[in-house]
Amino acid sequence: MFGMSDENEKTDKKKIGKDPDTGLDLYSYRYKGDPKTYPKVVGPMAQDFFAAFHLGNTDSGIAPRWTGM
Repeated sequence: MFGMSDENEKTDKKKIGKDPDTGLDLYSYRYKGDPKTYPKVVGPMAQDFFAAFHLGNTDSGIAPRWTGM
């Protein structure tokens, strides 16, 4: 399983703070194609995760096994 966390797949992005455990910026956002009526999701951008931890072979997604989930 691979999380769709690529910044390029998101819209209506707004930085809302930092994760206290990782220091990564957290954003609220919707995925492109989702209606404006959908609630926003909160999480990091895959590119930030990759830059911080260098896990995986791409910066376009976050696999749960890399996060301990």
